[in-house]
This record gives sequence, C-alpha cells and structure tokens, in this order.
Amino acid sequence: MIYTIFMKQEEHGDRSNFARNLIAIRKEKGVSQRDLAEHTGISHRMIAYYETNAVIPPLDKLEKIATILGVPISRLTDSSLIALESIKLDTRTMKKVRLIEQLPPAEQKKVMEYAKDLLEKVSLKQLQNV
Repeated sequence: MIYTIFMKQEEHGDRSNFARNLIAIRKEKGVSQRDLAEHTGISHRMIAYYETNAVIPPLDKLEKIATILGVPISRLTDSSLIALESIKLDTRTMKKVRLIEQLPPAEQKKVMEYAKDLLEKVSLKQLQNV
C-alpha cells in the first residue's frame, strides 16, 4: 500500500530517508541484507531495492522489517512521512491511490514527483497572491 504522500530525498540523490535509515539500522544491528531477507520472507533483491531507491515497502513488509530489526516503524521512517491511515481520505481519492499502487515502483515514483512539483507550484502561486 502506498501510505506515504512524499518521501524526503537527499539533496544530491534519490535515496529516501527510509533507505538511509534502513541501511544504518541494519548495519548497527549487524544484519546483512541476506539475513534480513531470510528472516522477513522478503527477497534479497527487494531488500536491496528498498535500500537503493526512493520507495518504501508496503506496510506489511515494513512491519516485518521493523520487527526483525527490533525497532519501531517510526525509527525506519521519519516525521516527514505521512501515513495515509492517519489521514481521512474520501472514497474517490482512495480509489486513485489504489490505482497508483498497481503501477510499477518506478512509475509510482514519477506520479509522486509530479504531484510534489504541482503542489510546489500551487504553493508558490499562493505566496505570490499574498
């Protein structure tokens, strides 16, 4: 499930805060990608993907990763992430989110980047009108 609206990214790269946090916590705990994959049931390839791309796994996988690493989900994510579960979205919006979920991760990222750019333009326009 896409449960984040936007992910903060490094100024000079595509790695999300989640990816950086996952790497740091995994290394801090002395857990290899292969070990994490084995214990979570998530493929090694997907663990590597989560660490190198600006995507966050679905909530069920995120919970497994946090459990195996012995940390709360909040330690893997950061305060800039917004859980959709905590936002009251209308049915129409949720249908759109579910459609986006069906896209491949690279396409999901493009949708989120476009939405972020659009929101920034609207914010700038509002500031100019003040």
